[in-house]
Amino acid sequence: MLYGALELDSRPFSQGDAIMSPYKVNRKNIWNYKQNKVSLIVKDLAGSDKEEDSLRTSLYQVLLARGVFKWFAVRRGIIVLKNRWKERIKNSLEAQKNSETGRQRAYWKGYRAALEEARAEVRALCHSDRWSVDPKDRSASRWLVEQAEKAEQKQG
Repeated sequence: MLYGALELDSRPFSQGDAIMSPYKVNRKNIWNYKQNKVSLIVKDLAGSDKEEDSLRTSLYQVLLARGVFKWFAVRRGIIVLKNRWKERIKNSLEAQKNSETGRQRAYWKGYRAALEEARAEVRALCHSDRWSVDPKDRSASRWLVEQAEKAEQKQG
């Protein structure tokens, strides 16, 4: 059984988790939370580290079926790719310097420019705001807007 946020807040956490309960997330503290691990989601929802726990097993199955495993792996792959492009950019600078013809220099300059543009776009995605949602997920979008509005009302 999944627990509601109030019930989970009252359950015991380790000292670090008590400070960073995901049920207390807001726009200001969201960057302080660990992220991008399926096991963190399962631990938060199941409230247990027992590998044989049937709720944990069910959560892992649902997250796998819904593509969460894949997208965390894809995100990691994008970060690796971004770093690979950075290395290729450095190598293209050296190749351009060592080019013997203007045509070769122009090739390496264009190659590098294309890599830099692609890398910048991917980097922007990787560094985008964590307080965001796929706009096609209307329920999640509404929930996120409601949370932001509630936070503004508390401050104002």
